[in-house]
Amino acid sequence: MQALINWVYNADWAILNFIEEHMHSGVCDAIFKNITHLGDGGILWIIVAIALMLFRRTRYIGIAVAVSLALNSIICLGILKPAFARLRPFMLDSGIDLILHAPTDFSFPSGHTASSFSAAVTLLLYNRKYGVLALIVAALIAFSRLYLMVHFPSDVIAGIALGILTGAAAFIVTKKLEAFILRRSQKRGADGEKRRKI
Repeated sequence: MQALINWVYNADWAILNFIEEHMHSGVCDAIFKNITHLGDGGILWIIVAIALMLFRRTRYIGIAVAVSLALNSIICLGILKPAFARLRPFMLDSGIDLILHAPTDFSFPSGHTASSFSAAVTLLLYNRKYGVLALIVAALIAFSRLYLMVHFPSDVIAGIALGILTGAAAFIVTKKLEAFILRRSQKRGADGEKRRKI
């Protein structure tokens, strides 16, 4: 087990060092700094959820996205981050110059990545077209966390896995809720029809 942990640790730093040495530029700094802010507090996905809930046709999709974000927040921020208490790359290497405000919470798993993939997977399960677009945005947000040196690759991979699980769970829960409400509505309609005939 220790050998695996050491391998992951070395791979994490190797990937981050490669990104820093070969991919950084002034233009990319500006692009990824702005992209990463889309995931701050899940704000982009919260806006998407609210917008979808405003319309009857997409209301349950919006509810599902909101449920996925809530599940993700509980598991990622409330349980996993405090449990693992992993320090971020810039906290371990004083030579890293951040170009954004330094996050103060723990590193594992990546909250930006987890919330983004949670919402994107939920959208994908409801609508393939919009889901694919959301996944592209989620992937860019996830990569931005590596580019900006605020997460290790293993943090991001764990965030993707958590996002997939919470997104799928939210879809299942919301589909069951939708079916339950539909059955109740049909039953009320049938009961009303019987009373009218009597």
